[in-house]
Amino acid sequence: MIHAECAVCGDTHPLEDRQMGWVTTECPYCGSTRYQSINNGDGIEKSERARIRDAISDIDGVGGQTLENILDEYNFYAEVETASVDDLTGVRLVGEATAERITKA
Repeated sequence: MIHAECAVCGDTHPLEDRQMGWVTTECPYCGSTRYQSINNGDGIEKSERARIRDAISDIDGVGGQTLENILDEYNFYAEVETASVDDLTGVRLVGEATAERITKA
């Protein structure tokens, strides 16, 4: 199970317990909005940027600069996962065709 861990105080909850859609939530203990995803149980950690990179870097039309622009706009994998074509085309260098491929991935 994937968990979100606060980068400041270490507060950890299952990722689905965090409301990460369109709003960046604050840690209930310290108020930080910096989280990283961790794979509970085996010690493997993956940052949100790495999760986004892994999910979309191989998509046709997502080159290095486009990927960096997406990473500049979105802080959480869940935000990219729930983004609409219209949301994604608002990112520099993301055209409609690429946005459609991202939303289907």
